[in-house]
Amino acid sequence: MEQVDECMTPVFLSAQLHDGKVYYHIDVPSDAPTMRGFAGILYVGLNGATPAAIAATPGDLCQQLGLQKALGALRTRGFTALLRRMQRNAVDLTETA
Repeated sequence: MEQVDECMTPVFLSAQLHDGKVYYHIDVPSDAPTMRGFAGILYVGLNGATPAAIAATPGDLCQQLGLQKALGALRTRGFTALLRRMQRNAVDLTETA
């Protein structure tokens, strides 16, 4: 697992490609409920998707979901950082397959 360094909370992520789909494992401490929620949203939406679908996920997803209205800039950046890392992992997996 690799740490998502852009997140203030220690978030760890791993990804595997199986039958053309990406499967993630995300580890977030239990004392970080907001980041755990972000990870859960992204996990449900992206786990088991194709690399192309993951790469096509809008970079402004947090804004499209309206989350930035309720969250501060740091939390919005954390959500976006995790999304970008998941996208990067999906692309990397296709390049090494």
